Amino acid sequence: MQGFTYNTSARWCFMKSDFGDLQSFAGAVAGRVVEVKAQATAHDTETRQKELDYLPSSIRQEARSFAASLATRYNPGSVDLDALIDNAERSVSSGRPVQAVTYFGRALILAGEHSDLWLAAAKTVNAARLKDW
Repeated sequence: MQGFTYNTSARWCFMKSDFGDLQSFAGAVAGRVVEVKAQATAHDTETRQKELDYLPSSIRQEARSFAASLATRYNPGSVDLDALIDNAERSVSSGRPVQAVTYFGRALILAGEHSDLWLAAAKTVNAARLKDW
């Protein structure tokens, strides 16, 4: 993910390869570049749901509800996806699964279509024996 600073008096934009917390300064505007992905079509959603027909409908509904609740549970903040995943993996490696789950939740808001991210989050939740996830 990229960031930028726009100097209003020089009328010049400086691109950055990475960024931390966004801060405001007189005469400057800071921001981040966000990639907006195309929304899944109804056909895509229907196809994926048919692939999961072997699961009981109650489990499928619970999964949909949980995925929809991520945005209210976690705030991805201004950290990019790769940093969130790195932090989650470091937390797992250092024996901090609850912290890892928080990073995974934040990452899933940004990249909910990544099945490997869902799998890593589920394994972490299972290993930590979390009941409310």
